Amino acid sequence: MLTDDTGLPKAADASKPMPVTISRCGEATNLKFYFYLDNGQVWRYIGGKKLRYRSCAGTAVLVEDGLGFALQMDGDGARLRVKRVK
Repeated sequence: MLTDDTGLPKAADASKPMPVTISRCGEATNLKFYFYLDNGQVWRYIGGKKLRYRSCAGTAVLVEDGLGFALQMDGDGARLRVKRVK
């Protein structure tokens, strides 16, 4: 389950993939790509490639690994490296 402290600095521990629902996403004026979750959290894409999603609303899985967090959208095999903003 996705909690309010997910993505905030904490001691390293094993975590399970967390299902999330993306309400919308898009590129801001600062050319950063953001994912807005239905629970009010905002995550920023920190990968090297430019993203161009026409529609990304739907379900996804947030995975914590040794490097941080990755977002994997349903139907898409790629994992996107993300960082929590809010």
